[in-house]
Amino acid sequence: MWQMLSELSMHYFKEKNANAGATYRKAANAIKEVTWEIDEAAIKASQKKTDPHNIDGVGKGTADKLKEFLKTGTCEKLEEKRAAAAS
Repeated sequence: MWQMLSELSMHYFKEKNANAGATYRKAANAIKEVTWEIDEAAIKASQKKTDPHNIDGVGKGTADKLKEFLKTGTCEKLEEKRAAAAS
């Protein structure tokens, strides 16, 4: 899962969108450090600052992409970035 965010970050940096690239890099690094299983419930809990499973650096947009990845095994935004990079 962190690999997906890391690749998304790389694509944004290549597009010179440093803000989005840094956001996804921070989220990828945060996900790498998680010691519990990341499932949809954990992602939902990660959005609450008071929850012990809060993942600093994972905002709503990133959480939505993680949920999509868990459900489908991919992320539409990442597929768009891959296609754009290949053309």
